[in-house]
Amino acid sequence: AAAHSGELAKLAGELWRGGSAILEAGGVMAEHDWHWRGETPPALAAVGVSMRTASESLLAGDWDDAVSELENAASAGEEYFGEEAFEGLLALLADSDGNAFGPEVPAAARPGGRASLQLLAGCA
Repeated sequence: AAAHSGELAKLAGELWRGGSAILEAGGVMAEHDWHWRGETPPALAAVGVSMRTASESLLAGDWDDAVSELENAASAGEEYFGEEAFEGLLALLADSDGNAFGPEVPAAARPGGRASLQLLAGCA
């Protein structure tokens, strides 16, 4: 059963939209042969897919998978996005050891999550 609050549903929606935009950017780059310019469109595609999967996992209440997918997105996108772009999002969902919080997101983590989304929105 899906377990999500209004705030988490909004976060999931933002992750989905951001992931879709990044996925689309990777597709455009691939279509226009940007790999010849030293770009790696598959890396952007991997970031986009992982962000969308994290979104689905949040809505399904699978916190561990959401954290894992955001870690995958951060790793795949390190060429394009600074580490800080995903740090706040990961801090929303898990402690520093990677243990998922579940639906109770600590209030102290919210500003960092918002900053991460803004960083990613500025890049997409």
